[in-house]
Amino acid sequence: MRAGKKNRRIKIEQLAYTKTATGTKAEVWSLYRTVWAEEKTKSSTENFGGDQYTTQVGTVFKIDYIDGITPKDFRVIYRGREYNIIGVIELGMNEALELHAEAQY
Repeated sequence: MRAGKKNRRIKIEQLAYTKTATGTKAEVWSLYRTVWAEEKTKSSTENFGGDQYTTQVGTVFKIDYIDGITPKDFRVIYRGREYNIIGVIELGMNEALELHAEAQY
């Protein structure tokens, strides 16, 4: 399998939980790995609702295989923007992953 043009540096963050001083549970994101990726913008949608205008951009990040990446517990940081992972597709036998993600602007 060809590696493609993995010329973008992305951060993969993992979700964890901690207790606050008041004893409530809080979400905390921490750096899991920094990897090279190929970026492909797949779709863009624009919505206007209430007093808010939003744009959602669907992006696919192709990376070398990492075991255990799930949409629920991981996200991508690219160019300072947070991308929620909505799907993970394995390519080949443990060769690569496609991280299907969305960012809101």
